[in-house]
Amino acid sequence: VIFRTIIWFRYKPQTIESGASVNWPFVSVIMPALNEEELIEKSIASIFNSNYPQDKLEVICINDGSTDSTFFYMLRAKQVYGDKLKVVNFRENQGKRKALYVGLKKSRGEIIVTVDTDSKIGRSTIRNLVIPLIKDERTGAVAGRVAVLNEKENFLTRMLSVRYSISFNCGRAYQSVYGAVFCCPGALTAYRKNVLLKFINEWVNQKFLKTACTYGEDRALTTQILKAGYMTRFQSNACVYTKVPTKLAQMIRMYLRWTRSYIRESILFAKFMFSKYRKKHRVMPIFDFFFLNILHPFHIFSL
Repeated sequence: VIFRTIIWFRYKPQTIESGASVNWPFVSVIMPALNEEELIEKSIASIFNSNYPQDKLEVICINDGSTDSTFFYMLRAKQVYGDKLKVVNFRENQGKRKALYVGLKKSRGEIIVTVDTDSKIGRSTIRNLVIPLIKDERTGAVAGRVAVLNEKENFLTRMLSVRYSISFNCGRAYQSVYGAVFCCPGALTAYRKNVLLKFINEWVNQKFLKTACTYGEDRALTTQILKAGYMTRFQSNACVYTKVPTKLAQMIRMYLRWTRSYIRESILFAKFMFSKYRKKHRVMPIFDFFFLNILHPFHIFSL
């Protein structure tokens, strides 16, 4: 706790001075969706209502074999936004990785932003999210802050709101200081497209213990970006509001996916963390990795 807190005090989100001339990059927002009829239109609207230059923004929605009216609402949104919104339809569910992969291949932007379709972003979210990528070419990905949209629904959602707040406002904040955020969330992250293209085929076909990986696609992307020698940052001033599970069984399944990908990607990170995968800031991620993982045998021992 002391180790994290000392580093956390050094964290500040990156900003651009008011009135400064900025050449904003073209951004492609990729939004995979599976049975998200309830929020899909509002989620798309929140992207186009942002204050990012509209002539440098496109949205690509992928319907991943939804069995509800998600595809219908995507098409209805396209009637509103025209060519700025691309809609891709999978007749059968192919998984989030394949949806992101197809969206990336169809994108025109030099910056790729992923947003979950059960979420809504703030007006300045995209603008703040790309600032570290503009300022430092060594930065390969930037994680946004994920907050809970349905926080007041019940006791469980309130507790998850606390969990998310600690995870992002503390955890990713201190990791950002030395440029090694271990998981840039699929709910809101900006990537350099030219960095993703270096390993995207390996990522979409990833296997672990000879089994295809169907979960933890965001953690896997982050590991690959770190391995390629780039920094991963966090912007607390770029926020997305997402729906969280309202029932215990749903939450358990979510945590099970997270834990599986955490173990898998921790093993993969450990394989290269002692190598010269980047020029600077290699020691602090090792310390953090050790402190984080020593907690697990401690918990088991305590129980």
